[in-house]
Amino acid sequence: PHEVYAACGASVLYRKNILDKIGFFSKDIFMYYEDVDLCERARMYGYTTMYQPASVIRHMHALSSQEWSPFFIYHAEKGRLVHMAHHFPMRIFLSQWYTFTIVAIGRMLSHAKVRSEWKKDIQYISVAFSILRTLPSYLQYRSQHGSAKKREDLYASLRNGTWLISQ
Repeated sequence: PHEVYAACGASVLYRKNILDKIGFFSKDIFMYYEDVDLCERARMYGYTTMYQPASVIRHMHALSSQEWSPFFIYHAEKGRLVHMAHHFPMRIFLSQWYTFTIVAIGRMLSHAKVRSEWKKDIQYISVAFSILRTLPSYLQYRSQHGSAKKREDLYASLRNGTWLISQ
């Protein structure tokens, strides 16, 4: 057994007293990144996530959503950006959202005549505007869970590979 940064939601156990303290899954993320979001929140509160190699789980990735379907694209990209809004320094989240939005617009313009890509392109644009529309709820989440300094410290430790709490 050893510490990991986050665990797949299909194969994780949480102590109820910890969930009572840090909260359950965020209402902002329907699927994809909800598990990482919860692990990162636990880390904000000083808890660790442990890997148990004796555990065996069979998980079918994207079975409910079909990988790269419009549904998958929407929820995977939205989950990624919401997770960043919750846990990364604001400058990192805003930079990622801005880049994502510009790429989504470019993708849509470049596929203007490729009808088969429209459903996917609409999902990228929908995510960009959904994030903007619901930004106040992400800011509220940030105010309830951790400080800007804690986010900066955790982000720095993730970037430089020193994130292990149990060292």
